[in-house]
Amino acid sequence: MAGIEVDRKPVTVGTSQVSYPDLARQVAEEWKRNGSHRSATDATFDRTVSHCGNATPFGDLIAVIDAIHAPKRVFRVGGATATVPAFGVTFAVNRSWRMGATGKEPEPGPGGRRNRRVPGDYRSGPGGI
Repeated sequence: MAGIEVDRKPVTVGTSQVSYPDLARQVAEEWKRNGSHRSATDATFDRTVSHCGNATPFGDLIAVIDAIHAPKRVFRVGGATATVPAFGVTFAVNRSWRMGATGKEPEPGPGGRRNRRVPGDYRSGPGGI
């Protein structure tokens, strides 16, 4: 499936939750046209990769994931059948892979090489995330 662009029109649900019904509708239409994994016995699901800025509010992220989960399909395993989201969601923030949890580029180490292990970075082992 190709990327889709939808105008951001949040709808407030309750006192503080947000939803994106236009996005949910567009994702469902796109899946109906181009979805690859529709069979109830197909154990593979269509995938999405959602990118966002570092300052995106958590509630907006959840609303986008909920919209992506709008299209449903039937899934059968053994004798059990369930209606489940058609998509699996992968989430990605927009930051350089070289930056650690601090958001700063590592300082050059001996010989001018960059030390990729930044304190607080998930790759840094003990003391990391």
